[in-house]
Amino acid sequence: NFSYVENTKVLQDINLTINKGDKIAFVGESGGGKSTLVDIIIGIYRPQSGNIYIDDKLLCENNIKSWRQKIGYIPQSIYLSDSTVSDNVVFGRSYDEGKIIDVLKKANIWDFLKTKDGLLTKVGEGGIQLSGGQKQRIGIARALYGNPDVLVLDEATSALDNETEAKIMDEVYDASTDKTLIVIAHRLSTVERCNKIYHLEQGRLI
Repeated sequence: NFSYVENTKVLQDINLTINKGDKIAFVGESGGGKSTLVDIIIGIYRPQSGNIYIDDKLLCENNIKSWRQKIGYIPQSIYLSDSTVSDNVVFGRSYDEGKIIDVLKKANIWDFLKTKDGLLTKVGEGGIQLSGGQKQRIGIARALYGNPDVLVLDEATSALDNETEAKIMDEVYDASTDKTLIVIAHRLSTVERCNKIYHLEQGRLI
């Protein structure tokens, strides 16, 4: 159970198991609790009652940092600094050129970058030099760079047209074959390749 303010439960009686390698989707109307539930799973919020266990270990202050390091998060709006593609992928972590190219290939943007300045391609302020789909692909590459066990897409394709969204979701599924994937989406077409789809309505799994 979880609430932001007293006596108003955002999540009620949630009980679920996610297995390693599952492709999970949370769907439902805005305000239904999808993002809050995922924020609790990845350790941004703590449940007010109930617990989260990872491999039978209770998620707590002692291990939450190492749990977060296993998660790659792709939001709807990707923050890009006015710098190079490689800077935006590495994002303050240690620089490994081979690894950067590998994740850009997995995110299906490397061929495009080779027609520009490769890793030194400038993205412009807020990624103004890139299309919406290309920005999301940089976001995917950034998430994959940490080699996460769990990949989370939070409405990550909702601002894209249907064709671009379908392409990017195919790329995400291909890039996450050996990972656990958690997708928050409005459109069922976004999540049709998930093996479990949970519908959240007014804070309950239905």
